[in-house]
Amino acid sequence: MLYTSYFANVKNLPKDYQCYYISNSNVYGLAKPLTCVVPPWQLVKSYKDGLVSNLEYTRIYTGMLEANKEEILKQIRALPDNSVLLCYEKLPKFCHRHVLAEWLRNNGIEIKEYE
Repeated sequence: MLYTSYFANVKNLPKDYQCYYISNSNVYGLAKPLTCVVPPWQLVKSYKDGLVSNLEYTRIYTGMLEANKEEILKQIRALPDNSVLLCYEKLPKFCHRHVLAEWLRNNGIEIKEYE
């Protein structure tokens, strides 16, 4: 099973889970990079500065995923079982990992938020 979560929740994950960061930076070396799904920093900054809405962010990020679909799905399918895709935002705050998870589900990948 593939999961999403946030860095502060790593302490609650089982020790045998493999962590991958999908953000522009990694917290304390907690995870390996999965750069194929990292949003461009300029998009993240524009969102944080209030220049891009949730809807526009989703449209741009999903477009990026679609443009690289084959490579992204190949890399995601190669991840070991019990892999966790990490970023910073705690639920229920809007976050690109939720956009990514929905996109993956729409492309036949089973994924859920680690509770």
